[in-house]
Amino acid sequence: MGAGQVNALHSYQIIAAGEQNSLEDGGSNLGAIGLNGFDYDAAFGGSSGSNSTATYKFNADQDSKLSASLVWNLGVSNNNDLTTTLPRP
Repeated sequence: MGAGQVNALHSYQIIAAGEQNSLEDGGSNLGAIGLNGFDYDAAFGGSSGSNSTATYKFNADQDSKLSASLVWNLGVSNNNDLTTTLPRP
């Protein structure tokens, strides 16, 4: 998929698979994740309580395609500058 396109089936599969916590946040199977899913966390856990690292482990077949997204919500002001802010927990 290119920028600006949405695949409704893939979106459904991600949401239906549910949340998968990182290893630091008590994820099952030592942080192993499935093919679909997401992890929402206002602040990631981290090594020694650093709250800055999230570890996800997965197995991939040879010649597989990997797609991943790092997404966060920004506040955008309704003015000529379109000023953005990143909410802090």
